[in-house]
Amino acid sequence: MNIRKNLKDVLYLLLMLTIPLLNKIYSFTNNQNRGVHSLVTDIDRVTPFIKTFILDYISWFVFMAIALCCIYFKNKKIYLKTLLIYDVCLIISFIIYFLFQTTVPRPALSGNDIFTNIVRTIYNFDRPYNCFPSIHCMSSYLMIKAVRISNIKSNLFKVWVYILSILIIMSTLFVKQHVILDVICAILVCDVVFKVIFSFSWERFTKWKRKQSSLWMMKKKLEI
Repeated sequence: MNIRKNLKDVLYLLLMLTIPLLNKIYSFTNNQNRGVHSLVTDIDRVTPFIKTFILDYISWFVFMAIALCCIYFKNKKIYLKTLLIYDVCLIISFIIYFLFQTTVPRPALSGNDIFTNIVRTIYNFDRPYNCFPSIHCMSSYLMIKAVRISNIKSNLFKVWVYILSILIIMSTLFVKQHVILDVICAILVCDVVFKVIFSFSWERFTKWKRKQSSLWMMKKKLEI
């Protein structure tokens, strides 16, 4: 029984691989071949470049895995819906990237300290496109919403998720990976998809489908 349960847990957790699989599309859209737009505002112009925030930025990778795992072991239903929301948001983001590609101007980097070198590595790895909306912000905000409705009772864990999510969102602006409109769009997309998926009821959908089938049958009988 334990073996079957453990295997089931592994299979459910492996569903997180849909995220890197979908991210294969990211590199396809991350270019300026379709023209680029700038969404830089006065807020972004006065936002300072703070290289130490790169640590918060890169912590996102581990943070997402830990948060999703904790949600899974407390509430599998919330985990599956959260993962579905994540994947849908990714697809929406990739469509926007393809149709409306944006770019963010990056500062000139100088120095060889550890923070500058990490920023330089991120800049080399991730081209300055695929900005609107921000996937970092979207997913971090999603974790706040998911943890809030999960069965996780640890206030310490919740505070950790809230604080790190906010720091990650802030880091996208301070390391000049995104602009403020990227953050706003990410939150709006997440909110809409979250509301749609969590308000969806398979039972109501089945009843509606059954009702439509009955109406269709009645219409056919009247035509005969």
